[in-house]
Amino acid sequence: MPGTKSPFVSKSVACPLCRKASRHRFFRQRLFVPEKRESDQHITSYKWLVNDVRRVHPPYYAVIHCPYCLYADMADDFEDGASTAAFPEVVRGIRRGRLDKVVVQLLGDVVNYQEIDFQSALNLHLLAIYFQQLAAEDLQDVYKIGRFYLRVAWLYRERASAAAPEAGAATEEAPPSEVDEAPGVVLGHVQALRNLILDIERRAGELKPLAQARARAADCVDPEAYSGALSDFLGLMALQKKAVARLEVCCEWDVAGLLEGASGAAAPVADTAGASEGYLAVPHEPYMKKLKTLWESVPLNEDEAMVAAIAHFKKALSGDARLGSFQSYVTVANLVADLMVRRGDADGASAMAKSIYQTAAQARQDASAVLHEKDIDEKRRKRAENMVKRATQVIEAATGLREQLNAKRGKDT
Repeated sequence: MPGTKSPFVSKSVACPLCRKASRHRFFRQRLFVPEKRESDQHITSYKWLVNDVRRVHPPYYAVIHCPYCLYADMADDFEDGASTAAFPEVVRGIRRGRLDKVVVQLLGDVVNYQEIDFQSALNLHLLAIYFQQLAAEDLQDVYKIGRFYLRVAWLYRERASAAAPEAGAATEEAPPSEVDEAPGVVLGHVQALRNLILDIERRAGELKPLAQARARAADCVDPEAYSGALSDFLGLMALQKKAVARLEVCCEWDVAGLLEGASGAAAPVADTAGASEGYLAVPHEPYMKKLKTLWESVPLNEDEAMVAAIAHFKKALSGDARLGSFQSYVTVANLVADLMVRRGDADGASAMAKSIYQTAAQARQDASAVLHEKDIDEKRRKRAENMVKRATQVIEAATGLREQLNAKRGKDT
């Protein structure tokens, strides 16, 4: 049975963007392996190799972010992110004013880094995408962005699968709101409270030099009394100021409709015990609609995420040096074709299968020419033979896919 031992090790890592260090979780080695995959490489189940650890959903912990500047990247890349080719372009994009702090903060406020759930995992991936896209469009790491969009599609797919109701299952309506005052009225009270705290803070600031002067007076028997008491008071005021600021954010979100369910009734707030400091639990749909008004290209569902992944993978196939080898090209091209089939884009999938066929046919022709060379060494001959076999398999698979698509289109017509 699963135990309570943490599956993570904690490690202090400096953010590649702001260079501030913070502690992050990394999975212990040899804890689990993929057990089942879908055709687009989505892992649907894991086999845990260690029994005495707490089970978590590994994809939720694939991305880590800096708690200071909110920069996010894959856990494996975060530490060495500054060494990637596209990172200087991301920094340059920030310096040129492309970063929208409102979008970044809106994403970061809904990340419960202590206990990551679907929305937190989604936002971490979206933060990673947002930062990568700050680079100039022609200098972006489109393959990496495509991988992030694909992972977002998987997250949406898992959520849809988990949320699917069983046949005949009854749905329970949310209870009516018990809040009597309108959100705008509540916001007014909170703002008045904020102004009061600011006034107290101002008065404390005026008191500080007076207290310091009194502590230095010759007849003061305990010079530390004033400084200690004032320090404690200012510390408490800082906490209150932070709490009121969070209340104000809640009210502003409420006014914007982010804390209401689709029916207009107040949405239940998730249990935030053990949640990250400053974390806000909000209902998914209205929150994402609000985000869409600020970031037009943010994907709201699996299909939109797949469309974005396909677009970025196609760009990578046409120019990314990492996909220059036959095997890497075919792997990504097959992935694009699979995503197109999932979307019902038969024409796009057929065109991609044709491209795969042509690439494989050329690779087989080149390898066959090597085999006809005189005085070919054994190592080169073996490599050419393997290429012929592999290219033939790819040709047969691409031909089969095109035949299936053509047959389906014939039935549909």
